[in-house]
Amino acid sequence: MRFGRPSWTMLLQNLARLWKDRRADVDKDAAGLAKAVAAYASAVDDARGKPAREALDLAVRSLRSAFDAEQGGFGESPKFPMPANIRFLLRRHARTGEKDALTMAVETLRAMTRGGIFDQLGGGYARYSTDHAWRIPHFEKMLYDNAQLLENLAEAVLLTGDAELKAALERTIAYLDRDLRAPGGAYFSAEDADSLPPDSKDGHKEEGAFYLWRKAEVETLLGKDATAFCARYGIVDGTNALADPHGEFVGKCVLYDKDPKAMPDDAAARETLFAARAKRPRPSLDDKVLASWNGLAIAGLARAGAVAQADAAADFVRREMSEDGGRTLWRRWRDGHKAVPGMADDYANMAYGLLAIHEASFDPGALSWCAALTDAALVRFAAPGEDSIRPRTETAPSCSRARSKTTTASSPRRARCWPTCACASTISPARPLTATTPTRRSSASARRWRGARSECRFS
Repeated sequence: MRFGRPSWTMLLQNLARLWKDRRADVDKDAAGLAKAVAAYASAVDDARGKPAREALDLAVRSLRSAFDAEQGGFGESPKFPMPANIRFLLRRHARTGEKDALTMAVETLRAMTRGGIFDQLGGGYARYSTDHAWRIPHFEKMLYDNAQLLENLAEAVLLTGDAELKAALERTIAYLDRDLRAPGGAYFSAEDADSLPPDSKDGHKEEGAFYLWRKAEVETLLGKDATAFCARYGIVDGTNALADPHGEFVGKCVLYDKDPKAMPDDAAARETLFAARAKRPRPSLDDKVLASWNGLAIAGLARAGAVAQADAAADFVRREMSEDGGRTLWRRWRDGHKAVPGMADDYANMAYGLLAIHEASFDPGALSWCAALTDAALVRFAAPGEDSIRPRTETAPSCSRARSKTTTASSPRRARCWPTCACASTISPARPLTATTPTRRSSASARRWRGARSECRFS
């Protein structure tokens, strides 16, 4: 057991016991699941494409019954962010005006942002909270969580104008750009929960060591501002952990935004602690790039207004992780090597991200690539015998620049159109990815690049 959760071996033992002692129940549940999946797969038109209103109403009632009105979130500990549920509630409110849907979503985002699950110094959200109050996280930071929470925060700010959530949005974008961004513009997958404590003598890594603080450390670094900072962020003598089954938090505290009024202007203090923390041994970085998770990041960044970063990540996938004019994806990239043919979620999430770019910038090339990936996904992954949706067969439309008499193979365009545009064959090859490739464009070069791309118009 770890933080009240069963270990992998315990799960396997339970499965073996159920298989042996309750085989009939297992078979019954499996048959029911198979029947439901078969009914969905055989449905056509609206019966398959859209959930019934009754199903949406039931989903809201289910979330309402599980909502923790005191601490935010759903259910008991451990609590996970569950951004898909938050997105559903935000869009439910946008469609119907239901106030309690908006309340559940916003209060959950606000509770997480004030909790220890949010990195109060560096931004970004950890994977889940081990307690009901979002106080003590499992400190691993995942790209897919932060990507989807970006979208949640952006939509919540759009609906409410909430300044606290807007600040969390900006700090999460800063975290992704600073700590997870790969050379070339894509995003790495995760940061580990464990790292070496600053005073380690045996080389043993501990969970959360990078993020935990002793009160004496804070007092030394902040001097006269320490009292107010400790009051705001719940720092005490000893530990502020609600539970410590493994003794990892003895004498250490997790920062959580306990009392914002205790120190309203805390930016300088946070920067001081952030700079000191940066000197500690960092958690290990999972430095592979996944097409699926980058698709989610592209969507979150585009909806949050960080379109330049979304464009750069999409360019990376096009350049380093696709073939056949962008229609074929690879799942993984690391150190210049791509591997594993793309799976359904790679195509779906990349298409979703490209659609978000188009919605944010009206880029026709992003929409064209989105459609091409959707067609490719249907060809590769659609259930056999399904006639309700047919992939398009037309070729990608050509843009006006491809027909320009001033554009020749000997003088390739500087604009980088998306790969499904027919003009792509005359574009000069993208620079090879190197350690010196800039990870972000200057604002001026970004404007030139986007302006050139905006000239690509389909006939």
